Amino acid sequence: SNVTLLNPELLGGDPPFCCVPPSPGCPPCSKGWTYFGNSCYFYSKTESSWENAQSFCSLLGSKLLEVDSPEEKGHVRTMLQSSSWLGIKDEEVEGTWKRADGTILSRENSSWHRNEPNGGRQENCAVVREDGEWYDYPCTSKLSWVCEGHP
Repeated sequence: SNVTLLNPELLGGDPPFCCVPPSPGCPPCSKGWTYFGNSCYFYSKTESSWENAQSFCSLLGSKLLEVDSPEEKGHVRTMLQSSSWLGIKDEEVEGTWKRADGTILSRENSSWHRNEPNGGRQENCAVVREDGEWYDYPCTSKLSWVCEGHP
């Protein structure tokens, strides 16, 4: 019967396409994404400029990583294999770091390394390293990235 074709075990453990989170047996995130704290994360295996990384996430209906809590910072630290782009930049006004939606990120809500950001007009994009600390980099650097989206 057709019902057995939708049996997840027969599809190598993948849920049937008709599954809608958060129904039982249905993972909250797409294949290849990691679930944490009500968000889904995609960790790139390749490197790219900030703009290309941001476009990639955008095409997938997500955004470049924004770390908003100590818990999220801890999760990202356990997952990161290398320095990765964050979804904030200070291209418009030097020293004013903004998220993708235009909101300004205060120093208190940031995880800048103690000597960062320090690149002036040359480094307008932010990176999170494996230690969870943030650094500013030139936006054209080729780095890994993390997309963050809703389940």
